[in-house]
Amino acid sequence: MSENSANGEEQNEVLSVEQEYELWKKNCHFMYDFVYESHINWPSLSIQWLPDLQLSNDAVNANLILGTNTSGADTENVKLMSTNLPYYLMNNEDTGDATDKSNIKTATKIKIKKKFKHFNTEVNRTRYMPQNQNIIASISGEGTAYVFYNDVNKKGNRSPILSLKHHKDNGFGLDWSPFVEGQLLTAADDKEICLWDINYKAVQTKFDESEIKMDSIKPLHVVSSHKDIVNDVKWHKFDQNLFGSVSDDKSLMIFDTRDLSKPAMVKENIHSDSVNSLAFSTFSRNLLATGSSDSSIGLFDLRNLNLRLHSMMGHSESITSLEWSPHTDGFLASGSEDRRVIIWDISKIGEEQSQDDADDGAPELFMMHAGHTSMVTDLSWHPNEKMKWLLSSVSDNNVIQLWKPTKNLTDPVDGWDNNDVELKDLE
Repeated sequence: MSENSANGEEQNEVLSVEQEYELWKKNCHFMYDFVYESHINWPSLSIQWLPDLQLSNDAVNANLILGTNTSGADTENVKLMSTNLPYYLMNNEDTGDATDKSNIKTATKIKIKKKFKHFNTEVNRTRYMPQNQNIIASISGEGTAYVFYNDVNKKGNRSPILSLKHHKDNGFGLDWSPFVEGQLLTAADDKEICLWDINYKAVQTKFDESEIKMDSIKPLHVVSSHKDIVNDVKWHKFDQNLFGSVSDDKSLMIFDTRDLSKPAMVKENIHSDSVNSLAFSTFSRNLLATGSSDSSIGLFDLRNLNLRLHSMMGHSESITSLEWSPHTDGFLASGSEDRRVIIWDISKIGEEQSQDDADDGAPELFMMHAGHTSMVTDLSWHPNEKMKWLLSSVSDNNVIQLWKPTKNLTDPVDGWDNNDVELKDLE
């Protein structure tokens, strides 16, 4: 193939993405009650809503945390961002006509509230501690994790208060315990998982580059059961002793903190390619989802990992992120390198479809968000019940999107008696 021919194909691909984006914009008023896009200076591989909301007469102030990935071109930071959202998103009032929505949307802006210095290593993931949203952890491209304290009474940029140094390579796995305050899991490309307790006795360390002193701690436990890169690690939502991990070795492992000498459960070859993401259900203690580079999402029952309950197919490239809705049973959001975020409704699995509906996707495909023009690196459901259908997503071309599906989609769900989804119905 000639160079000109190759360049021509690349140009056509760019035009195709741009055309898809323009088509998406034209149809936004059919699909969303609210959508907002912001361009940031540097890519972010991580995004998460904070739960607090501040109310005024006509707006709701909400906060997010992001991390920079400048590839060494600028100072790396964890960023606390603030945005004003239209009040109707919270109080569920009539959203009005398209003109009203447009006027409200233009008032929405995302601004930097505070920066936390990350010592010139990119931020791969950042998460707040559930028991105190002012405690924020991050993990870096070098594998070091940091803990920051957002002192609301102090302005200006801040530095980490704690260094968690053990991993020897790039880290992406990061999850706070929802039960035990201060317990944190990390996972990295060095094939290891670390369990930390930030209340553990610390040793003071000095970073010569900045003359900043901070405490550092050692992990309580190091788990070396995987044979390849550990991509994600998550705490169970119902049992404080259980956590799970997924890896490039294509396995899912479940661990019990009371005995970390070996996994409590192992499922090898859970996908045909690397497993990138893991999410335990927020409503069913036995249900979990895994996302893979094979573009599929697997649903599994902890009581029998040998049986895959269902494979959800809708993405065309690697799955990058998974998160169950904290508010509505059976709803899962997935992000992918295919530039899409899909919301799934697993209660619809197995429903009969007309041919026209089948052409649009599986019955469990609730909504496809097609607003990004580059790979989706992370997503987040708003944790506050008052913002139950509001999501944020970020892509690696410096774009953040905040969005809420139309009430035409969500009202029937909210009006339905959400009994727990029976796992046997998925088999």
